[in-house]
Order: sequence, then C-alpha cells, then structure tokens
Amino acid sequence: MISVYVPDVGDGLAAGFRTIGQETIQIDCGSQQCPDAAFEKGLCRIDPDVFVLSHFHVDHYNGLLHWRRSRHWPHPTIHQVFFPRMPEFPQKTQFMKCILSMAHWVMGDTTGSMEADFLGVLSKINFCSFTYQALSLGDTVRIGSSRIDVLWPPRIVEDERTLKVIRTAISDFESAAEEDEDLRRIREQIGERGEIHPYFGTDDEVSERNGRGEERRERDEPPFPNGQRRFPEAVRKANDSLRRAANHLSLAFHQDNRLLFMGDLESHEISQVVDHLLREGRDHFVVTITPHHGTHWHRDLSRLRSWWAMSSVGKGLFRHVSPEFKSMCDSHFITHLNGDIEVPLHFAPCCGPRFWRHWPTFT
Repeated sequence: MISVYVPDVGDGLAAGFRTIGQETIQIDCGSQQCPDAAFEKGLCRIDPDVFVLSHFHVDHYNGLLHWRRSRHWPHPTIHQVFFPRMPEFPQKTQFMKCILSMAHWVMGDTTGSMEADFLGVLSKINFCSFTYQALSLGDTVRIGSSRIDVLWPPRIVEDERTLKVIRTAISDFESAAEEDEDLRRIREQIGERGEIHPYFGTDDEVSERNGRGEERRERDEPPFPNGQRRFPEAVRKANDSLRRAANHLSLAFHQDNRLLFMGDLESHEISQVVDHLLREGRDHFVVTITPHHGTHWHRDLSRLRSWWAMSSVGKGLFRHVSPEFKSMCDSHFITHLNGDIEVPLHFAPCCGPRFWRHWPTFT
C-alpha cells in the first residue's frame, strides 16, 4: 500500500488507496448530505480500477448516480467490483428485497432516478466490462500483487442477536409497505428484475457484467426537490431498522498489516473480528479506517495498534465519534476536523505523475 486517501464528504465514505503494484482501489462512494462531493472528491480524483462496496446503505453508494451530472470523469473504467455476500439465514431473500426496495424508494426521492441497484448503476456508468464477486469471512482476493483477506460477514448467520435485528427490520419494512403505496409497488417489482441473487454469491464466485456507459444528460431534478417530501414515519422507521441490520453484515477486510477496514460493524461483530485477527497474529496496522465513521467502539479494539486511524464523518455523526480510538493509534484523523486526508508512506514518491494528479495532499 502506497497511500490512503479519505476525503471529507460529510457523513459517508468515498475512500481510496493505491497498492505497491499501482492498482487503485476505492471503498464506497456516498454521503448522507453531499453525494455530489462523494462523486467529485471520490471517483473523479481516485479514478479507481477496483470498487469495493462495504454494505448496502444508500449513503455508501448514492454518489454513483451523480456521474450523469458531471463532466469530470469522462471514461470510467472499473475492472473489478466486490461487495459483501448476503449470508445464509432464514428470510435472506426477503431481507435483500427489503434492502433494495428501500434503496429505490430513497434514491428516487433524492436523485430523480429509481436505478438504485448497485450493480445496475455500475453497469450504466462504466465504459468496460467488469467482474464482480460477493465476499465473506475466509475469502482471499488477489488484486494485482496485493492480497486482501476478508474478515466479515460470515457465510452463515447463527447469532440470535443479529437474527433478531434482521427480523425486526423486515417487520418494520412490511408495516411501512402497507402504508406507503410507492414502497409497496417497488417491493413487488424488485423480484421480477433479477436484482437480488447476484448478492448471494455463487459456487464459481466470480461473474462478469457488461459496462455500457450512458451518454451524459443534463441534471435530472428530483421529483421532490429541496426535500419537500418528508419520509412518512413508518418509512423512516423501516429505513433506520434496515440500516442497523445491514451494519451487522458489513464488509470488513485487511491488506496484510498495511490497512484494516472495519466497515460499519456493530460492537458484537467488532469483537469477533478482533479475535480473528489476533488468532492470525495480526495486531499492528499502518492505517485503520474506523468502524461506522468512528462512532462504533468496542473495548477489544484497544488490543490492536495502528499508526493512523481515519474516520470519515460529518456534522451529523461527529458528536458520536468515540474518543477511545486514540488508545489504539498514534494519530486519529477526522474529516470533519481535518478535511480531506491523505497518508502517504515513506516510499510514496515512487508513484508516477498520474497518481499525484488525482490525489490531494493532507496538510
């Protein structure tokens, strides 16, 4: 790993890192407040070869839909895509349908586009074919000369606490669908479009999808501009419940001892990930991207050490950032305080000029 870059996009994430083998990898592209910033500061500057989605929250990939409004990324060429596998558990198909239905409902409200399926969006904006793979605990991915080891989610969810959160989310969604006609209509259409099963993974693991590259259009105005339409209470409750459930299934991985990425994991899963790392003999990392924007802490994290910890957090979540992260690192950078952050390693000057054109310097 040569450098890690985490821009200030508010409450969201659009991070990138470049490996020793010169591969450029982006993690997420979204924000609660500024999806345009996630696109401009993320995709346009990083220009990734590989895209990793940490979990199926709209505010972790809603920046992708702003491609059609920008002139700054003329030829997107993402070659590999990774995302968390939906584990085995009762009602997993129903849960994934709830996740995608809510994404379509929210995206349509805020961007004017109901194309909220993650792989579908990438197919539309990308100018080349890409392979995609659903990942879970124990998987190993080779990206050029670099190896990524997956720490979460598990292949099977057996923990009753997690299953209870998932069941509650499904119940809240069904109640919301009964009250909201648009959400109910979207739910009925989702299964017909074949959008669910790619996220479950397959026996042969790697699949391919064509990239079409849409022509840019003038800015689409949302059907409810300036937030004129408010979430009905039942829909807001369902969205919050689905977000909590998806956190438990977030992608976490490490690249050797260089980078530890914890996704949006909850404290129970954080403890299990730390135990797994310690069994592998990995307790020191150069950079840690903190779980859930620095707001999710578990005391077991103090058993790890990191040169730098980075939290991508905006004004909405900043007050919830845990001060305990300072106990596991030499320096804790927070985008709400420090702005765009880049941490280059001492051998970073070996990078070519294209790298430095796209990556700002932290000061």
